[in-house]
Amino acid sequence: MASVYQASDRVLQRTVAVKVLGPPYDQHPVLLERFRHEARAAALSHPNIVAVFDSGSQGDVHYIVMEYVQGETLADILGPSRLGGCCGAAAHIGCGRATPVSGHGHDGGSSCGRGGSCCGRSGCAVTSP
Repeated sequence: MASVYQASDRVLQRTVAVKVLGPPYDQHPVLLERFRHEARAAALSHPNIVAVFDSGSQGDVHYIVMEYVQGETLADILGPSRLGGCCGAAAHIGCGRATPVSGHGHDGGSSCGRGGSCCGRSGCAVTSP
């Protein structure tokens, strides 16, 4: 739906990520509202959420400029198998990579209610189908 690019902020001399929603998706009201909602939601301040520096549109192209985080892409993490199933994939990605935000996320129990081990990593409290 959207593309993410690595870019350079020339004024502040830093590397940023720019998420772009362009044609034809910008003509779909539901997708456009989701993109705008993402920009507003990402404006939270938390160590496990990238900072949003700017958002807006230029003609038919809508964008979100955010903190660039070096590392693996989601496609790299999921690999060719896509880990089969969103709950399993989310548990595997989240294992050891994030901490719950107060009042959000899981408390060591099953995130999908089906039980099972996420990935077998030592100390992993995330469960999946």
